[in-house]
Amino acid sequence: MGLKRPNRQIIWPSNIDSTKTRLQGRKIPLPRAIRQPSLKEVVEAARALELDPQPTEKAAKPGTTWDKTGYIEIKKTGSKIQTLKGIAGEVAKIRQRQIPQPPIQAKKR
Repeated sequence: MGLKRPNRQIIWPSNIDSTKTRLQGRKIPLPRAIRQPSLKEVVEAARALELDPQPTEKAAKPGTTWDKTGYIEIKKTGSKIQTLKGIAGEVAKIRQRQIPQPPIQAKKR
């Protein structure tokens, strides 16, 4: 990770992962968390929120050196928890757009 950079935050996908416990790194409430978010989804969500994401792939969180999920560095805009909730909300919207909607059929009379 290197030196601390002022006005920047580090976001790991596990921070918003609903399959992780608080001890494993989840930082937001379970109802707002996302199931196994990818680094790509987190980057896309941060871009949508105009947070200037700078991804680092294949980096491991210090507590889980075997799990190389990567992280993003974003500009700090407020509290980390509020930022994470916003990113999780954007990832949910991205996933909703990716789900193909069944065609609407007209009712027969």
